[in-house]
Amino acid sequence: MKQSVSDIAHDLRTPLTVIKGNLQMLEKEESFSKESMEYLRISREKTDVLRDMVDDFFELSVLESDQTEVELQPVSVNGHLMEFLVDHETVIRDHGLTPVIHFPEKDAIILADEKMLDRMLGNLLNNVLKYAKNEFEISVEMKEQKIYITFSNRIPDGTDLEVEHLFDRSYQGDKARKSSGAGLGLYIVKLLAEKQGAEAFARRKEGTLELVLQYQRNSVS
Repeated sequence: MKQSVSDIAHDLRTPLTVIKGNLQMLEKEESFSKESMEYLRISREKTDVLRDMVDDFFELSVLESDQTEVELQPVSVNGHLMEFLVDHETVIRDHGLTPVIHFPEKDAIILADEKMLDRMLGNLLNNVLKYAKNEFEISVEMKEQKIYITFSNRIPDGTDLEVEHLFDRSYQGDKARKSSGAGLGLYIVKLLAEKQGAEAFARRKEGTLELVLQYQRNSVS
């Protein structure tokens, strides 16, 4: 079944790429009415959602097959996060958000797979982009032999959210947080963390949702 899911997801990637490319070309046409352009915009957005879902299913099938190679090496958390934010500055700004950053004076060093870490950070940021308003926070804390990387944003009062299940497979939670995706983003973060000997979890604190990556502190830090 896992191999079938992987094969199907792989086969869907090419036609979806072609469809998205054609829709982007059509959006450049000046002869369409405003109504037609709106239909094109919606179609492209839904194609993006479907492509993301296919990518998630493909990655999930690989992760769950235990075929993923892990290359652990010392990583500067402060430096890596700053590079990540610079790389994603445009998309953050396009969503009208301002990141509030809290880093320790002394650089935090973890033993991690950089590609996996980037994927995890990307998924956490995607979650923030969907639900945050005005601003969100990224913090790094060092406590004893553990280092915590936290993405947090305010949530409305009365939000029905089962925080302990946010990283479960296909959990989408409260309707206010429900998207058109497959709900695999945070589950993939959890799997990637486990591959590196780390942890991923969520907690609710004073009206704020915190998504946390917990790594062991590297001996050189």
